[in-house]
This record gives sequence, C-alpha cells and structure tokens, in this order.
Amino acid sequence: MDNPRAETHQPPEIDAELRDAVNDWLSDCQIYSSLHCGSYLNKIDSIKVVDAYEEGAEDTIGRCQLYQNYTWQIVQRNVTIRRDILTHPYTLRATFAHEMGHCAFLLEHDASEPNLLMNPYVPAEVTLMQKLDWMLTKFYMGLRMGTLPRIGIDNE
Repeated sequence: MDNPRAETHQPPEIDAELRDAVNDWLSDCQIYSSLHCGSYLNKIDSIKVVDAYEEGAEDTIGRCQLYQNYTWQIVQRNVTIRRDILTHPYTLRATFAHEMGHCAFLLEHDASEPNLLMNPYVPAEVTLMQKLDWMLTKFYMGLRMGTLPRIGIDNE
C-alpha cells in the first residue's frame, strides 16, 4: 500500500497554537456545508505554525504542501500558517480555510473575483470582518456544485 493514511484516517498532527483555528474550520465547514468535515480534516498529515517562509515568499501567510509518490498519488498533505497572523482572527480563519481548500479539497486558486476564498490574495482584516461569512457561503456552495477550479491532481 502506497498511502497508509488512506486506510487509517488518523487525525493530523496539529500545533497547539492552531487548535482553535482547526476547530473554527470544522465548525464553519459543518455550518456552511453538508460534508463530513472530520473526514476531510483527517486527509491532512500536519497543521503547523511557521515563523516565516523562504526568501522570495515573504508575502505568503499560509501554505498547503502536497507530496506525491511515483504514481502521482498524494501521499502527504501538510498545512502551514505563518505565526504573525495568529493575532488576526479573520485573516487566520480565511487563510486556514483557503489552505484546507487546497489540501483537503484539492482546489486551485481562483482570481476571478477579489473576495473569493480561493483568491491567492487575502483581503484586509477589516474587509474580512464584513465579508467572510459571504465568502464561506460562496466557497461551500461552489464546492457542493463542483464549480471551483481543481488542481491537476485527482486523488479522490
């Protein structure tokens, strides 16, 4: 078996600083969708805080890293969130949901509108305070309808 996590469905390793963010994501996922959100969370291997990303990625505040084996099957999924956004609750909530869009749902960026959850640029905290509920509603509706762009990997 190439991917033992496909069978075990163990919960991911989660940094203590991100436990509330993970619980908020689970709550949002359950409120805005009819998905079995815990199953999608268990596709993730680790959820970690980082102090910074490499040179040239200073504007990056979150990342999903997908690792594939020789048959192009995803064997590992890791989410990282930059430490300095932990004090910005709406930015953290939006960023974590965005990264879960990549890692759990295998979605691509969608820059067609500035206030979409899968847009590569996160709006300001004050904008998110006003629009995050709408963004989450639109995100989960698009997920349900299959209208969100998917990355070029089909591992489901």
